[in-house]
Amino acid sequence: MSKTVIKRLRFFLAVTLLIMLVLVFRLAQLQIVYGEDYEKRSEDNMLRVLPITAPRGEIFDSNGERLVSNRTGFTVSLGEIPTKDRESVIKLLSEILDREVEDIEKDINNQRYRRYQPIKLKTDVDMETVARIEERRLDLPGVMIEVEPIRFYVDGWFAPHIMGQISTTPAQKSDIERWASEGYEYKIGDSIGQDGIERAWEPYLRGNNGEILVEVNAWGRMVGVRDRREPVPGNDLYLTLDSDLQRDVQRFLREGLELREQQGYKNLRGAAAVVLELNSGRILAMASVPDYDLSTYSQDFNELSQDTYLTPLVNRAINGLYPGGSTFKMVTATAALEEGKVTPAEVIRCTGSLTRYGSTKTCYMGSVHGPTNLYRALTRSCNVYFYEMGVRVGIDSLAYYAGEYGFGRRAGLTDIIPRESAGKVASREVKFETYPNLPWYGGETMDAAIGQGFHQFTPLQLANYAAIIANGGLHYKPYLVEQAKTYEEEVVWQASPEFHKVNVSDQTLQLLRNAMEGVCQPGGTAGFLARLPIPVAGKTGSAQHGIRGLETHGVFIGYAPAHNPEIAFAVVVEYGGTGGGASAPIAERIVQSYFNLLEEEEPEEGEEHEDFLEEENDEESTLN
Repeated sequence: MSKTVIKRLRFFLAVTLLIMLVLVFRLAQLQIVYGEDYEKRSEDNMLRVLPITAPRGEIFDSNGERLVSNRTGFTVSLGEIPTKDRESVIKLLSEILDREVEDIEKDINNQRYRRYQPIKLKTDVDMETVARIEERRLDLPGVMIEVEPIRFYVDGWFAPHIMGQISTTPAQKSDIERWASEGYEYKIGDSIGQDGIERAWEPYLRGNNGEILVEVNAWGRMVGVRDRREPVPGNDLYLTLDSDLQRDVQRFLREGLELREQQGYKNLRGAAAVVLELNSGRILAMASVPDYDLSTYSQDFNELSQDTYLTPLVNRAINGLYPGGSTFKMVTATAALEEGKVTPAEVIRCTGSLTRYGSTKTCYMGSVHGPTNLYRALTRSCNVYFYEMGVRVGIDSLAYYAGEYGFGRRAGLTDIIPRESAGKVASREVKFETYPNLPWYGGETMDAAIGQGFHQFTPLQLANYAAIIANGGLHYKPYLVEQAKTYEEEVVWQASPEFHKVNVSDQTLQLLRNAMEGVCQPGGTAGFLARLPIPVAGKTGSAQHGIRGLETHGVFIGYAPAHNPEIAFAVVVEYGGTGGGASAPIAERIVQSYFNLLEEEEPEEGEEHEDFLEEENDEESTLN
């Protein structure tokens, strides 16, 4: 072998050894230095962490009746899509799920920082949709059908404004940020309470999601389970509502509107009622009609939200604002008695009208009551008497005592969203907000004294007002949620009554109670209530609204029994006429329901309650 050949062999051997050394070094580097990292990448390519949605807590009434629960449903989610298939997969999903391509793209982009988390594209899909996806499985890599708990309303018409509804649409940004600060993390597609109890109590109702570690193949299909962490259900809520009473109140309002329409009232819009437990603030029933079916809310939303005439989405019980009409006269009486401007026995002669400050104002339909003391003025609802009291005490005193009874500020209900309205009390300050260049006129004080003018109250405030008079001056904070329990029955939150004493003497409150009982006896403006086997105390009202040609709002507040009372209530019928004709009959049925008297005391079919004794103020009572 020549030296040249030997040199060449040695050269090729050296090159070969060098290449082998480089390969061995690189292999060692991959195996030892980067081995753990590449092993993790490899596992990531075949393992996925899938969330297991925790069931939301259930909602029960005060007797343990289940009102809101969960059922099993199917959710379409999207995992990783091979880049080459992205466009075709999204287009096909758009057709199957009836969603715009742009919307799906938006969901994917919003999840770009969580690539391996499935994106929920549509919840509670039907079996037809599931079947269509399974039929096209090979064309839909990364698409998953998940079994999840879906919110279920036992009766979708039951107290919809209180229960509220959930949606995958985010709630208010401020809520999300607040819940995040409390340790609750939300991702695209999560169900969130949108209103009512579902939203106000979201952190309690929301459970802790579990996880399942699954092995998937190249097409994204699950081929095995590596690990599993079970979800923890949300807390159950027990409400103060009595479901039987609640259903009755909702029915009474609907039927009351129907009856009033039959009696010739054609401008009716809606009605609301609140029933409170007198010595705790527990809300036993709270209804607003028209209402809606929570079970079909998403399908009906556009129609509901566009109805600006009947406004079914508005909870009139806490957000409807009405002048109190003659129900306010107990405030005026309080101011006059507490400030020493009148005695219970003082008689004022009602001639049917009173002229002060260049304005002549009258009693209802020009009625003349003759010599009238405090008791007769309240039981017969004499406007002239309370015009005089308004002149004597002045607007500042009226506004102060209205505030003592809780008007012009929130009653304190925080268990549902939207929050309750604060309303307004007629005052110099309130007028200045609307008419900054006008002074306060004496005639406006007279209007305020009979519950008209700038006053705006909610039915909840009116019911609380009746409760304060009935229980001796204790202003309880109203509430709807009694307690929260874990799925293991551990109590994690318990309500307790909160109250303060109003600045009104016991003597004055007793005089008001005596007169309110007289209202519901023969000769009073709701004298037909005397037929009830349980004595009732109350006050009728017809609230002006400033719209010419429309009837007044009918208002009635009261409590029962008149002695040792248990419940207080308020009923408002929009554009229903007088309180004695529109609202007091509904209140009668509420009392019958609460005390289990409906079967024996139900009014005969077609029976009407005309206001032949009710002497209320309406548009005719002011002559300028």
